Amino acid sequence: MSALVLVNPAVPFARGARLDAAVAAMLAGLTPPLVGEPLMLARWRRGPEWSVRSLLALCCVDPSRVAPEVLAAHVALAEERHGLKRVAARDLLAAQRSLILALVTPWIEAHSA
Repeated sequence: MSALVLVNPAVPFARGARLDAAVAAMLAGLTPPLVGEPLMLARWRRGPEWSVRSLLALCCVDPSRVAPEVLAAHVALAEERHGLKRVAARDLLAAQRSLILALVTPWIEAHSA
């Protein structure tokens, strides 16, 4: 039997934690409604494998340590999404904007009092 337990989710940030500059730049660039979709589609023009590798570079301390079968599974999923670019871009950006709202709202509430 296999199982996965998430014990330290990325959201919300721990008090005092800093957002990585590269991640912040990517989120800031993709978030605005009239800018996000064209930028995401431009990234996808580079291909599914490039997309996966660039995202792993943001998420992993050492992306070269990601097991080849895990990388292949992510590339396969990206290839499936690649055929549905417009729908996937819309949905991924909606999820990203929701995540940003979840991150920013507590900060705004804490600093508006």
